[in-house]
Amino acid sequence: MHNPRISTAMSQLADLGRSEPSPWAWAVAHIDPKGRVALPAEARLVLKVAQGRRTSVRGVCSRVALVVRAEGPGAAVAVDARGRLCVPVWLRRPPPAPVVVGVQRATAVVVVAPTTVLEGLGDLLVGSPR
Repeated sequence: MHNPRISTAMSQLADLGRSEPSPWAWAVAHIDPKGRVALPAEARLVLKVAQGRRTSVRGVCSRVALVVRAEGPGAAVAVDARGRLCVPVWLRRPPPAPVVVGVQRATAVVVVAPTTVLEGLGDLLVGSPR
């Protein structure tokens, strides 16, 4: 029988209490009816979004998320003057659709994913098999 106390994943979760700063900053946001998500301040910073100016960034769709960088590979994605990123249709759920926005400072990357990516983690935390 599976014992969550000795599970490798559970032992990795124990590291969450470490004192060193996390390389990621996370936020939950909602997609508006027009398919835009308001980016957190840190995401706007790493994407070099100028306040009050429309900015074009680059986005690549992974299996479960939109990965966005200021420059590099991918399709042009618009960030409007209010810091709202237009997300692909597959990521839009009926509004107000929640998404998780992750910012990795060291690599200047932003990830936008549906909150459903967290369901497996929730199951793991409460010891429920999926």
